[in-house]
Amino acid sequence: MSFDDFNTVREAQRAPGLSSLAPAMVIVPPNIGKAEAVRAFKAHADSTNDIFHIAAQVIARVILEASKAVTATSTPGKIHDICTSALPGQPLQGCEVSAREATPQENWAALQEAWKPFKVAWKAPWWDSAATPEDMTPEAFREGRLSSHTQLHTYLRGLAEDSLTLLKEFLYDERFPALFDLEVYGSIIGMFELNNLSLYVASPVEDYALACTADTGSFDPGEQHMAQLLSRPVLNGLGDSYDAACEGSCFYALQSCLNHSCAPNAHAFKRKNTDTDGSAVILAKQDIASGEEVSLSYIDESMPYHERQAALKDYGFTCACTRCSADAAPAGKAKA
Repeated sequence: MSFDDFNTVREAQRAPGLSSLAPAMVIVPPNIGKAEAVRAFKAHADSTNDIFHIAAQVIARVILEASKAVTATSTPGKIHDICTSALPGQPLQGCEVSAREATPQENWAALQEAWKPFKVAWKAPWWDSAATPEDMTPEAFREGRLSSHTQLHTYLRGLAEDSLTLLKEFLYDERFPALFDLEVYGSIIGMFELNNLSLYVASPVEDYALACTADTGSFDPGEQHMAQLLSRPVLNGLGDSYDAACEGSCFYALQSCLNHSCAPNAHAFKRKNTDTDGSAVILAKQDIASGEEVSLSYIDESMPYHERQAALKDYGFTCACTRCSADAAPAGKAKA
């Protein structure tokens, strides 16, 4: 059937008051069970590790992008002739539309494509990359909670497993089961624990207040006056802090590609409450030759050798940069 024939049939349907060929709108009631699952996940993350929130956002984003890729790359199934006797004045015959589901291979390819923004970062499972904090004294391990470095890792793995179980209750997608593997989930958490940078973004409340008062044409005079009346009590209730920048942590794919050095030639630069556009800035500390590797320090590089090495345990490597090589004793012992 040609496009013109389709339009002819559609108009023939509309004339006697019949419904169009467009699918009817389906109103889906809210899923109370999933809402409760979201609240349970949030409560667990709030009481254990905020990074669980970010890990869930990563998985949700990957699912959305993978779903788009599946839709874009999969070939639709055969669409049967619509209404074989669909001429004006004749009865409308049955319409049948069949769509082929994506194959597991197509789902996997889409998942790999959606995962690319997070592929570059170093990702050891959270429980394998976390060193035992020095402030975990025996008193901190009382009541049978923790008693050793090994038990710490077991404890962290258990927390991640509990979080993932709650996450699956409202986000699981059977097309992408690999995304909900515990090792993958742990690697996402570890990726953020080891690669995050501080993030500052302008207060959305301040942006709204500026939009209400600025002469930019965003509102006509009447709308602007009404917006000011409605927002003034809220702004007064917030006090002077309403314009404070929002602070958090963020993952930047390019920045995470930079290796560590205790004598770095660059550093991440962010002025609190000033650089509030959400971007990451890497500034050179010295002249960097063409082809020379750009490096950052993952820790406070002003610390002595042995303290730097201890701090880098979380990252799973022993630093052998030029500075550490010079600081190390000839027999392999650290200098004080």
